[in-house]
Amino acid sequence: MPKFGKYKTLAEVIKVTVELIEGLKPDTLVLDSSDISQNLRMLRVYVMSKDNDDQPATWFEMFKTDFLHKMLQLFKNLDFEAKKDARLLFVHCLQKKMGSKYPTVQYIQSRPDMLHELCDLYMSQGDGLHGGPMLRECINYPELAEIFLHSEYFYDLFKYSELPTFDLASDAFATLRHSLTRHKKLASKFLEDNYEKFFTVYELMLASQNYATRRQYLKLLSDLLLDRSNFCVMAEYILNPHYLKTMMVLLKDSSPSIQFEAFHVFKILVANPTKPEAIVDILTRNKSKLIRLLENFLPDRDSDEQFLQEKEYLLNQIKEM
Repeated sequence: MPKFGKYKTLAEVIKVTVELIEGLKPDTLVLDSSDISQNLRMLRVYVMSKDNDDQPATWFEMFKTDFLHKMLQLFKNLDFEAKKDARLLFVHCLQKKMGSKYPTVQYIQSRPDMLHELCDLYMSQGDGLHGGPMLRECINYPELAEIFLHSEYFYDLFKYSELPTFDLASDAFATLRHSLTRHKKLASKFLEDNYEKFFTVYELMLASQNYATRRQYLKLLSDLLLDRSNFCVMAEYILNPHYLKTMMVLLKDSSPSIQFEAFHVFKILVANPTKPEAIVDILTRNKSKLIRLLENFLPDRDSDEQFLQEKEYLLNQIKEM
């Protein structure tokens, strides 16, 4: 028989914790010694324990009282240790399987604002490092990934990836990448359905003054275009002369790393065997400049056999125009 301190059952712990949360005054700071923090620790230990007895009443109480949603709404006010407990509790609840179903996933499906609230934690200094892992765990489930991708707050990840705090910015980008690569068919459909909006925002990131931002977005772009699941997206992308111009500018970036990532996208545009007239015209008009650039392009990578072969192929393609 598990012990729950002064409570008889875990369902009672959940019920009392929700009552405590609801009884808090606005902007109340939850102290380290508070009953709420202690109860979150108790719940986390139980849910993560291999010895828990999975009482249906526990999960029924959790969903009936909106415990997880209320915990998220309180998250910013929790002390450091309680935030860790809340994060681990949330993740393990998501992973809980009953039969063939994940009840917490179904619960969040009915309350999609929870995904928004998780994303918004990036706006709170430090909380994004808790909210990001929770959000990525949600995205692991296709039902929640689809909701998130087709929401307006998905696009907030672009601005969060440029936050001045490096750890937060990196975590936000990790969530963005996870959203676009975890479920390939879902992501492909999203990109096709939202092509113009998505790539309009994406172009702004490629023009960022932040080196790390440009590099990571270029790398993700080449990964997306080279993924077979995104063939239709790639086919549309390589027809746009504006994107060719963007890559030609980035090929001359002051950073060799940026140049290298831009090269991988540039080669997709040039290698297209059915290039539209506008693309051919740009390449023809800039033929001599491109040849000079590529002939002396990234000399430090002369030991990279694959890179040298790809560069030689592009040079031949351009010379034949």
